[in-house]
Amino acid sequence: MVWVEVRGRVTVDDVGNVVGMTGTAVDASARVRGEAELRDREERYRLFSQLATDYVYEATVDENVTSSELTIVAGSFERIVGTASSRVVGRCAGCATESSRCAIRRRVGSQRFWVA
Repeated sequence: MVWVEVRGRVTVDDVGNVVGMTGTAVDASARVRGEAELRDREERYRLFSQLATDYVYEATVDENVTSSELTIVAGSFERIVGTASSRVVGRCAGCATESSRCAIRRRVGSQRFWVA
């Protein structure tokens, strides 16, 4: 099957009659297949994270490597930690407080953590 993306424009005369049409047609098959594959992978990941006995999280780190913020928490987080994941997303990854009030600092060039 070939997917085609078509865009066009109609040209009209002074009275409003259609006198011409211009446009393009592009083979969009690769993009459509890629989007379908991405949806499938996202669904598999969602199912895996829901069935996992552990939990998975993603956090961003600021440019100075002084704080991190949870952006995704999935899996068995609520069962293991006892807190709904919706309550910690957007908070500090180290202490689950609001990122602006985080007391955890990362030491640049080291894996050591300490409380400020």
